[in-house]
Amino acid sequence: MQIKNTEQDSAVFELLEIVIEFTRRRDMLLRSNVADMNKPCFAPQEFPVDDFVNQVEKAIAEQICEERILLEDSEYVKFSANGGFEVYPAVDEAASVLFKKDIVSYLRLQEEKVAENQWLLTQARSLLSGMQTAEMPLAV
Repeated sequence: MQIKNTEQDSAVFELLEIVIEFTRRRDMLLRSNVADMNKPCFAPQEFPVDDFVNQVEKAIAEQICEERILLEDSEYVKFSANGGFEVYPAVDEAASVLFKKDIVSYLRLQEEKVAENQWLLTQARSLLSGMQTAEMPLAV
């Protein structure tokens, strides 16, 4: 998907909105890893964070070089023409092993992931808010 607006600030706004939405969805997934752990056949899930970050980094490089943002699909992340996207979870193998061996450590890992994700969400929202505030005209 190519973000249509080629103005750098507008493209960055749109990209930050995608990052915020990804992080919001990841938060829900991570919280379900704790809420659903007593269900039969439970397996902890995770979004492909590294894959998503790589796509965002490529998009930023494209913006710098070509003055456009091009978001490419990957195995787990699919972008649509309207600025939306789908992200598909996979079994978190490391968390799954920990879940079977040491439930306390598993819960600690999930708490750490949620806390890190919340921090990232706060940072992305702060960046977006700061950019929006900077664009507001000053009262004279």
